[in-house]
Amino acid sequence: MRRSVPQLVKGLSVALVMTGAALAGASQPDEYDAIGRDAIAAFERGDYDAAQDAFRRQIVLRPDDFVPYYNLACALSMQGDGASAIEFVFVAFEKGFTDFGQLQRDPHLEAARATDRYAALVERWNERVSSSFEARVEGLVEAMGRGYKAHPHEDLGITIVTDASRPLLDLATAQLRLAHEWGVETIFTDLRTPDDRDAPVIVFLPNDGHFRQWAVRTYGEAARSNFSQIGGWYSHDQKQLTAIDLGATLQHEYFHALHWRHCTRLGQVHPFWIQEGLCSLIETWDPQGGRLTPAPSYRSNIAKRRLRAGRLMDLEDLAKADQDEFIGSRRLTFYAEARTFFLYLADRRKLGEWYARYTETWREDRSGLDAVAHVCGTDLDEVQRDYRDWLADLPMVPEEIRSSTPSLGVSIDAGDGPGMLVTGERRRTAFRVGDRIIALDGRPTFEAAEFVRLLSAARKGTTITVRISRRGTVIDVEAELE
Repeated sequence: MRRSVPQLVKGLSVALVMTGAALAGASQPDEYDAIGRDAIAAFERGDYDAAQDAFRRQIVLRPDDFVPYYNLACALSMQGDGASAIEFVFVAFEKGFTDFGQLQRDPHLEAARATDRYAALVERWNERVSSSFEARVEGLVEAMGRGYKAHPHEDLGITIVTDASRPLLDLATAQLRLAHEWGVETIFTDLRTPDDRDAPVIVFLPNDGHFRQWAVRTYGEAARSNFSQIGGWYSHDQKQLTAIDLGATLQHEYFHALHWRHCTRLGQVHPFWIQEGLCSLIETWDPQGGRLTPAPSYRSNIAKRRLRAGRLMDLEDLAKADQDEFIGSRRLTFYAEARTFFLYLADRRKLGEWYARYTETWREDRSGLDAVAHVCGTDLDEVQRDYRDWLADLPMVPEEIRSSTPSLGVSIDAGDGPGMLVTGERRRTAFRVGDRIIALDGRPTFEAAEFVRLLSAARKGTTITVRISRRGTVIDVEAELE
């Protein structure tokens, strides 16, 4: 049986983290999800007729979602109707199901696996997945229209679909490669070895107008008043990443794709604090010794403030947090504390060791806390004391431009689209109104938080190289900080 994988939407800057359900739920209940909960409850109590009925109602509401087709196949198979079940497995595959491991392991599909049609499906599995993916890519390019092209990167297992200029595309691709290289070298080390069962992912980078249209189609009319809160999204079920922010959000969502790819190989599902703690690590980083190193950010500032106020959660409470808490009114708190604890493990050089231990012992402890104590060589209480001492000493990160912050001599605004928008000049510079600042000394600044962090760390009187996007071209200019 298949449960829909939660689809998280990341805030464009330091703002909110919401799901489509949260956006739509502001005005009306999510009927599809409500039916799904009833269907799963019926299935788990063995009422397969009621489960079938509910799955069919879900199909009417979302005919392109593979999950209810797959689950309907499970219900039919559990009733001994393997012939009908395998037909719905085929439909689920046509709609996007690609988890070969689950297909082989799922105990609810035994009757379906006993059919000749099942043997025919798995015999040409890779060929079918490839053809289906290519058709999806072609369909997306055709639907988006003029200017959109597909850019495959087989070594990453992705195809980028975008109308971005070549310079911006190259910058976005470089961001993805940084995230990939750090991820497979540090955490998801099994992914160093390619596996032809890994499903490819579409990375969809639309322009601002098309992103707005996509958001409304995906999350309903409520999205129109929440565009500033939607920076990107990864759907593991659909194997598609969508982003308008080419910096932290793009890397965060790509890390979700990597994490889920590894979890799919392992047949594991990790709790939210691990999913979001790991994937938010890649949002903010510094280069050290030629390597990417996660750095403090506005999220660790939140954790420090909570520590000072005596409100920092115990790890046991953080590890119990579910999806509703990560998308609820305290979402910034949960994301901040999850990221900051994994920043602590990374700083203590325990991150990779912890993940390896956790995935090895996942069946014994799903929370990950036993693995934390094991790699730290002490009990969890002592780990928490050390973590709090470390956090108390962690420097705060500037979150706004102050009078003491070095200046480029121009007025800027976050605006819409990638990079900081130049809105005016206070003195004669190489900048023009309408330029977008996308890097400082080679460090990407696609979002406001990173621009402020990097500019605050620079020194007045020094000259830096500023990369700007100007009418589809990318140029470097020299700027003296004042």
